[in-house]
Amino acid sequence: MPIPPRISAVALRTADLARSTAFYVALGWELSPASTAAMSLFKTAGSLLLVCTDELLAELGGQEVAAAMAGKPTGEAVLSIHVATDGEVETAVEEAVRAGGVVVKRAAPTPLGGSYAFFADPDGHVWEVIHHPLYQLGTDGRPEIP
Repeated sequence: MPIPPRISAVALRTADLARSTAFYVALGWELSPASTAAMSLFKTAGSLLLVCTDELLAELGGQEVAAAMAGKPTGEAVLSIHVATDGEVETAVEEAVRAGGVVVKRAAPTPLGGSYAFFADPDGHVWEVIHHPLYQLGTDGRPEIP
């Protein structure tokens, strides 16, 4: 199974979640009720925008992801690909490795159910492959949130 050619979500790192959230709300973007104290989630045309702290990325991804994202936020983002099953998470990461990527974090359960894994492309850009019960996939393969 090839990795689906889509970006389901972009996770932007921020040092000040309240400031960043206020910025996107001021742009007129709708803040999802699925947002938490550690992340703000916005619906965009065709994908999701997640604005979050490095602490959340480290909590969710563990030390491997924290190390891959070390340093001040510099505009680097975590790109996410949502898939339909836990098995597809593992298969996608195996495919990324065959293509020349590097595993950052092997498939593991998420704190809220489902599973995820992280890999880096040859330039070090971090990708997440995730199956998560909160994000149901629509018929077009895009995640749908409350």
